[in-house]
Amino acid sequence: MISRRLPLLSHIDLSYNQLESIEGITHLTSLRILKLNNNTISTLSDISTLPQLEILNVSDNHVKVLPNMLHLGMLKVLKANNNEITVLHPSIVSLKMLEEISMNDNQVCNHI
Repeated sequence: MISRRLPLLSHIDLSYNQLESIEGITHLTSLRILKLNNNTISTLSDISTLPQLEILNVSDNHVKVLPNMLHLGMLKVLKANNNEITVLHPSIVSLKMLEEISMNDNQVCNHI
């Protein structure tokens, strides 16, 4: 598994790869930048194990729900444009470092 062999990896761009999941990413605990845009990912449950994450781009996927982000206290940028998101997890308000959030072309029906 690549994630166990590269524990100090801080930036990964897996855009445009037709990925359906991010399974196996949990061991990349030093990851600061994660770009997953333009894939076919539907769930982001494994991102909660990335405490150093500062930039997350999951635009142009099939994400339906943003998961609990309580453990992503370093997150500064969240890009989730053009997905199928209808619900924002309440933990998003706990992201004190968040500077930019972009969620165009979703159908969010609850309020923060």
